[in-house]
This record gives sequence, structure tokens and C-alpha cells, in this order.
Amino acid sequence: MFPRENPNPPIQLGLNQGASSDNPDVPAAESLQFRKAETNVGKESCAFCKKPIDDTYYHIRTRVACAKCAQSLAASKARRGGAQEFIAASLFGFGAALAGSALFAVVAYVAHLRLGLLAIVVGFMVGKAVVYGSSGCRGLRFQILAVALTYFSICSSYVPLFVAAAREHRVAKIAASRSAGETPGTVTPAASAAGLAIALALLTGLSLAAPFFELADGLGGIIGLVIVFIGLRQAWHYTRAIDIPILGPYTAGSVV
Repeated sequence: MFPRENPNPPIQLGLNQGASSDNPDVPAAESLQFRKAETNVGKESCAFCKKPIDDTYYHIRTRVACAKCAQSLAASKARRGGAQEFIAASLFGFGAALAGSALFAVVAYVAHLRLGLLAIVVGFMVGKAVVYGSSGCRGLRFQILAVALTYFSICSSYVPLFVAAAREHRVAKIAASRSAGETPGTVTPAASAAGLAIALALLTGLSLAAPFFELADGLGGIIGLVIVFIGLRQAWHYTRAIDIPILGPYTAGSVV
């Protein structure tokens, strides 16, 4: 007869077996040490400088920050900049606006298109340049500056188109006069200077109103004007004063 199976088999504890190597939670024996206490165990670390927090800490948008990082952020928030920062921001922003206008003009000349989405890119370029030139200062003054430079960049991109149209009109007018047997009259320097001033004033006015001329295209013009507004809002949003609440101080080890 075969021996019956024991209905209550003994429990195998496996105390005489080595630790399983496929368990990632079990540390290796050589990694354990008992001579030196690890004082950083359980300590919170700063989310910005990654250093352990020993005494006090702050909360910045649910992130833990040490006192040094919190003070640095508070100082940057308090900086609104003076005349030097505003002038530098204007120079950098103006350079970005010229670059954006050149980008518009190149696309219009090469591809014979006016891509309104470039207004969003220009708004970002100008906003970033203003913040960089101001050494991180933000606020209402820099917002107005960024929006004005962005609109200038968008409007000035129409200047080459207006100049080309005026040149074609002048060439056609001269050709018509010659075909009619008329000789162009002599222009005095004073009349030439006055005509140049009038032309510049007219060109400036046309350029500033140029984005609204797109409304003549119907729905496409409305969409283009909305995209221009988004580009201006991009510049406004990028240079806004960042209001980040800093909560604290809290004592390290306390429950918050």
C-alpha cells in the first residue's frame, strides 16, 4: 500500500536557503553597514537645488524649497527694473522685432504668401528678447513694450509690399507720360523733401493699418486678424509679472 499523504504538511520556512537574487527590494549584504549613521534618511530635499533641508523650508506651488531658493525667488519677484533695464529691453526687443519683420518679408517675397501664424512666432521672439534684455524683469511696462514692438514688427513687414507697389505705380506713370509725349518737370530740393516726408507719413499710416486691410478678404481676413491678436497676446503673456505664492516658513520634520 502506498503511504497516505499527510493532510497537514509541515510549513517550510526556508531559513536554510539563500536570499533570492531576483528580489529588487532586498539589498545586497555587502551594501549594509552598521558603523556610521545615515543622518539624511527621511530628510526632505529642495526641489530646486536638490540639497537636503535641515531647518526650515517653504512651499512653492506644492514643491518644497529651501530658505535660500525661496529668498532668491522672492528677490526676483520684487525686481521691477529701472531705466537701464528698460532701455536694454527696448534694444533687444527692437532687434527681435526687426528680425521678425525680415522673416515676414522673406516669406512674402519667396513664397508669395503671408503666413499669419508667423505673428505668434514674432510675439514669442519679442517677448523673450524683452525679458532677456531686462535681465528677467517683468511687469506692465515691459508688457506694453513687447506688444508695441510685436505690432511694429507685423506692420513693418508690409512696407516692402507698399514700396514695391508705389514703385510699379511710378514706373507706369512715367511710361504713360512718355508715351503721351510729356516731359517730366523739374523737382526742386524743397519739393523733393516735402514729398519724401509726405510719403513717409503715408507709408507709416498705411503700415499701421495694414493688418486691418485683411478684413477685405472676408473670413480669411478675420482669421488673420485673430492670429495677429494671438501673437500680441503671446508677447503680453510672456512678459507678465509672475505671481508665485511662497508659503512658509515651516519647520523641518513638521507635518503640513
